[in-house]
Amino acid sequence: MPPNLTSLKLKFTIAADALPGPTADRLLARTHALSLGADPAAVWRRLADDPALAPLGRALARAHESGTPVADAIANVTPHGH
Repeated sequence: MPPNLTSLKLKFTIAADALPGPTADRLLARTHALSLGADPAAVWRRLADDPALAPLGRALARAHESGTPVADAIANVTPHGH
């Protein structure tokens, strides 16, 4: 796995540890797909289909497709329904 994906997977694993069970599991499944070589934009678009993680998924997909730093993209994420 490329170093940037290793770092990204580690960061999302740490973030998932702070989330409730099923939400963390869904996030970890997406990061696992990245480690297997899945296209990041496709992985994040699939995450956008998840009601609890949709804002994060959309932000990550946009960041990947535009080249925007992930930190900038997620800084503007608001929780679902807010």
